[in-house]
Amino acid sequence: MSEFVARLIEVSEDQRGRVHELSLGAHVLGRGAGADVVLDHSDVSRRHAELTITPEGATIRDLGSKNGFMVDGHKVSQVSLTHGSRVAFGELLLTFEHRGARVDRLLARSGELTVRRPKPASLGATSVASVQSAPSLLVPLVATVTFTLLLTALLVLG
Repeated sequence: MSEFVARLIEVSEDQRGRVHELSLGAHVLGRGAGADVVLDHSDVSRRHAELTITPEGATIRDLGSKNGFMVDGHKVSQVSLTHGSRVAFGELLLTFEHRGARVDRLLARSGELTVRRPKPASLGATSVASVQSAPSLLVPLVATVTFTLLLTALLVLG
């Protein structure tokens, strides 16, 4: 079972408090039984939108629905979501929560700007990049050998 890192909370009067837990990956939001996240509301199409969850946040895009959706009061067809974003499918209103995005936002608000999540890379690219960017040990090695030879000469001849 995969770990839940985000959730959608229904905040409309008729569905208040209903929670949809989300793991990393793509989730189809819709009214139909084929949707990954079923939103039981007449303003929601059978396959309304796709929500993609990443460690940093999420993106949502319209799947050609009749009514579209709004995020934080703006009608959009695709947008990034952050912790606290409000998504409206007509009269159905949801709040997006994301643990990783929330921590990043709190750290940035407190002045910590060094938070970086490593981007996944293929094994081949990682090993080549680490070999090319690794500092050379040749200079310290030559310095150590030279120092050892000078010290030995000083002790023997000196």
